[in-house]
Amino acid sequence: MAKIKSTIIKIKGKLGDEVFYKTKHGNLVRKAVAEGSKKNEPAFKKQYSRTNFINGVASPINRIMQKYDPHFVGTGLYGRMQKRFRIEPLNERFLVLLQLKGFEINPDYPLQNLGGYNTSVIGGENEVSVNLQILSHPESGKHKANSYYNEVMWLQWTKSSDAVTVSRQRTEWMSIYSDRFEIEFLFPKPADATHWVLCVRQRLGINERLLDFLVTQGMQIVDVGTFDKAEQEMLINRKEDEAKQRGEKTRKIVEDYVPVVKAKRVIN
Repeated sequence: MAKIKSTIIKIKGKLGDEVFYKTKHGNLVRKAVAEGSKKNEPAFKKQYSRTNFINGVASPINRIMQKYDPHFVGTGLYGRMQKRFRIEPLNERFLVLLQLKGFEINPDYPLQNLGGYNTSVIGGENEVSVNLQILSHPESGKHKANSYYNEVMWLQWTKSSDAVTVSRQRTEWMSIYSDRFEIEFLFPKPADATHWVLCVRQRLGINERLLDFLVTQGMQIVDVGTFDKAEQEMLINRKEDEAKQRGEKTRKIVEDYVPVVKAKRVIN
């Protein structure tokens, strides 16, 4: 990268292999960038490659969500996903997708405001079982609703393609006064299936008639996973390493700040 330094020369423009210019911080000078050299800079190449990779993961998800319900999804989804993706330093699709776990599709209308649930995913040979366990119904009288349903969206990738397949299923209408229960959804699983993203949406209604207001619904990416055993093992090892690092840091802080008292022998 070209180094920038201050100068007392008060000219503007290029002189030889140096460029002089004036800013609010004073007169500055830097070496002129040789033609075509910027594209060959390692940092520039790395950043360009990183941006392309992140865009490649974010774009299909954004297209799916915008086509699904642009009114609820709104604007800003693409940028928020990219910001999450950049938390992960490696260009590995599974690790990047993991950053979306717990991600609200519209943060102004979070799913967590509408009830409690647990999900689990079991991958079989030809199909995937998604179990939705209802822990609590929406609050009684919330927006005058007395019924609701849940919808599950399943996004899936394969080893042979970067394309995303999407499937959707929903529950029947449920009363907010009914007992808690579990629902199982079954989705097809290709032989080379790898990464998956699980979304849950909830919508309120009155007497099983939909309340079509943004505040009466919510949607979240509740889980992300992989069927690749090597990636599953890699994630386990990463979590173990992170746990060890946190433990070592905690012990070090304790040793730094807790005074050590030398033992004294007491004679009766």
